[in-house]
Amino acid sequence: TMLLVVELSSSTRFGSGVMTVHDLIAEVSSLFALAAALRDRVGAILFDDGVRRVIPPRLGWRHGLRVVREVLGAVPDGHGTAVGDALRSAGRMLRRRGVVVVVVDRACAMPRRELLALGARHEVVVVRVGDPLLREGIVDGAVPVVDPEAGRRAVLHGAPKPREDRVPMGIDVVELSTDEDYLPAVKAMFMERENRRVH
Repeated sequence: TMLLVVELSSSTRFGSGVMTVHDLIAEVSSLFALAAALRDRVGAILFDDGVRRVIPPRLGWRHGLRVVREVLGAVPDGHGTAVGDALRSAGRMLRRRGVVVVVVDRACAMPRRELLALGARHEVVVVRVGDPLLREGIVDGAVPVVDPEAGRRAVLHGAPKPREDRVPMGIDVVELSTDEDYLPAVKAMFMERENRRVH
């Protein structure tokens, strides 16, 4: 069983190029859902400042397409990120060992306790989606920005401070960016997991 835990908070509406963080989250989540639907059960938990939508895991291509429709049709909203609630819901939903794929904004702080609890019973993959402007900042200029979750205004200039947000050992992490092709990183993660199974 694969369960997708997908962030829909307002912060994912940000994008400095043709694609927003939400666009990439939706696309990657849909890719995972369709890949799983070929032979496994797939479900999803969509969240923003609370758990917004729960789609119980089921078998079948039609159900996989339903998950994709729900993910692609969701509009980012909410003034917070209830990732802890979403991870706890995932733990309650999966009775047998499965794979939980958590697809979030790079700015989302991952709750260590919930990840450890989930990782003790299931395979967990965290996919973090970022944007180059938030990662690298602006060296020779400034841009006014609004935090859609907090409603605060600020000016973005210079390089941002590096954020220490480590995911516990034993949990795979895939870092994606809105300005790069995501397929090589996703394929590399799958190959690494396959190699671990063989050895």
